[in-house]
Amino acid sequence: MKKMITSLVRLGVGLRMNLLALLLMMTGSVWGLDYYWVGGSGSWSDYASHWATSSGGNVFHDQVPTSMDNVYFDANSFPASGGVVSIDQTIIYCMNMDWTGATGVPVLTGPSDKTLWIYGSVRLIPQMSWTFSGQVNFRAFQGGKTIVTAGHNLGTVSF
Repeated sequence: MKKMITSLVRLGVGLRMNLLALLLMMTGSVWGLDYYWVGGSGSWSDYASHWATSSGGNVFHDQVPTSMDNVYFDANSFPASGGVVSIDQTIIYCMNMDWTGATGVPVLTGPSDKTLWIYGSVRLIPQMSWTFSGQVNFRAFQGGKTIVTAGHNLGTVSF
């Protein structure tokens, strides 16, 4: 009887561990999320109005992007020409930053006392303006990351 109870307890613990592993694999918090800029001009910190869960979407994230999250600026980001994304937090993070498909000559701007950390790749486009004058730090934990500046001077950069 004692062996049977011990076996049942072990089975229960094993099932709970498998269930926990499955739940962790299914949550977005284990891996990065995709953040899509929508709504035209605004501040990076305004996640409730600008950081959508899908391109052109109206469901928003409940925080700004983290170092594990990908940020996208695309055809649905700026309804008017000359849209401006202002970096208004001391330090901002993302895994990958991609401006592919953004229209209307958008601008990424921010003062010199701000810092941008990119933990993956960045892809800028020629039809945008980069007036961010703060520090840009690249930190990748895996190989194969790319930096496409499209001719833009990123200013003070560290690797």
